Amino acid sequence: MLDFKPVKIEDKILINSFLHQYHHNSLEYLFTTLFAWQEGYGFEWDIFVDKWLILKSTFENRTACFCPLGPNKNVGEALQAISEWFEAQGLPLTYTEVLEEDLVVFKNFYAGQKFEIVPRRDLANYVYQIKNLIALKGNIYKEKRNHISHFCKICPDWKFLPIDADTLPLCKDELKIWFEQKHRFNDSGIIIEKQAIDKIFNNLADLDCFGFCLVCDDKVVAFTLGEALTKDTAAILLEKANKDLRGAFAMIHKLYLEASWQKFTFVNRGEDLGDPGLKKAKESYQPSQMVMKYDILFYMS
Repeated sequence: MLDFKPVKIEDKILINSFLHQYHHNSLEYLFTTLFAWQEGYGFEWDIFVDKWLILKSTFENRTACFCPLGPNKNVGEALQAISEWFEAQGLPLTYTEVLEEDLVVFKNFYAGQKFEIVPRRDLANYVYQIKNLIALKGNIYKEKRNHISHFCKICPDWKFLPIDADTLPLCKDELKIWFEQKHRFNDSGIIIEKQAIDKIFNNLADLDCFGFCLVCDDKVVAFTLGEALTKDTAAILLEKANKDLRGAFAMIHKLYLEASWQKFTFVNRGEDLGDPGLKKAKESYQPSQMVMKYDILFYMS
């Protein structure tokens, strides 16, 4: 029987041995994501018969597993173990964060059983060509160029600095301001996000991500963190900026890709979670592809 446990920093090497070998172009398959958002989304894991990484999440009273990570051969034994675990818990069998290419695995193994495949557009990851986001050429990026020009005018002495022992306290100050502005709307998602960012900041030395911050008048006005997702794709894990300072988002977005990710082809900037404003912002950068996600729902008899 599977024996799930919370994702902890000491689990990084073992979990990464699976994530790196059987990687997916999705932010949810990064150790930093699983570790930072562990409390908020109840991420847990187990290794089945020494060859399958089984990831599980519990959010808003719904428990679901990811597609098992391991060799394609005999994936059925991992799916069977998951099915038996859900049955033992008295929970409806549910999968989440399933990628398009993995749907066939479930269709084959669960053929003859009743289940529903539900597209999750709100969880789809936006992927862009890095060269386009650095160059910002053409009319489609004119607004971005204008934002950057405006920022340079109002902050002519701006600095772009790595997040390190000197700048981290300033980043935490900016995070506190962001949280105070957002928390007044009593959004539980903001609390979860703040908790995750704090966790990343407090464990930077042990994680694979790294970041930069944008400084204006000796204050951090934007910061971002990312890491390699695959051999040709970078992942932006978080990006925060002073919303009252026009151009701060566009500026740090361009500078970070330019400084850190020019040798990569693509950048994955995560999902929009169904938020209209976030959806509009992500679409404005013209994604080259979307990494679609699906839930697979079974109904208890």
